[in-house]
Amino acid sequence: MTDNQAGATRPLVTADDLYLFHTPSDPQISPDGTQVVFCVQRVERPTEKKVTIEDGEIDGLNQVHNAVIGKDFIARRLHIHNVGGDAFKPAGNNTLECNYITSIGQAPGAHGDGAQMQDAGNIFIRKNNFDLTSGSLTACIFPSGVAPVSGPVYVEGNRLNGGSYTVYCSDKVHVTDNVFGPAAIYGAKTGTCATWKNNVWEATGKPVP
Repeated sequence: MTDNQAGATRPLVTADDLYLFHTPSDPQISPDGTQVVFCVQRVERPTEKKVTIEDGEIDGLNQVHNAVIGKDFIARRLHIHNVGGDAFKPAGNNTLECNYITSIGQAPGAHGDGAQMQDAGNIFIRKNNFDLTSGSLTACIFPSGVAPVSGPVYVEGNRLNGGSYTVYCSDKVHVTDNVFGPAAIYGAKTGTCATWKNNVWEATGKPVP
C-alpha cells in the first residue's frame, strides 16, 4: 500500500492484521437482539485461527435468546448471565474454557442449556463453572440442538450444577474429571456417555455413578 500524498510506502495489510478484528477482548455487552455473538464460519482462510471472545461480561438482560452461537469460536473467561435461553450454542470446532455461567433460561417458556451442541462436534468444554440454579432449565450439557451432535464433545474439569439432568449423554460425549453440584432436579445424567470417569460429587468427593 502506497501513500500517494506523502510518497511513503506503508506495510501491506496481512491476514494476521485482519484476524485482530476477530478477537473481542474485555467485552461488556448488553444486547437488545436475539444473539449477543453470532460466529459464522469463514470458508476461505489460510490458517485454523478462530474467533476468540475473552475476558469480559455478557449480560442478556433476561431476554436475549443466546449469548454465543456458531462455529469456530473460542470463549474464554467470560461471565455470562441473565440470558433468556442458552449460554452457548457451539456448532463445531469450539473451545469453551474458564467461563462462569449463571442465570440462564430466564425468558418465559425457556429451556435453558449451559452448552447446547448444534450438530457438528470437535467441541472442548473445560474448566468452566456452570452454576444453573435459577430459570427454566434443561441441562448444563445438552448434545442435541438442531440435530444430535455428530462429532466428539469433551467435557473436562468443569463444575456442573443444575438442570433437569445436569448432563444429557450421547455416544459422542466424553465426560471426565468434573465436579457435580446438587441442584439438578432429576440427577447428574441421563443416557449413556461415550466416556464417564473420575466425576465426583461436590459435597462428598464420592464418584458420580
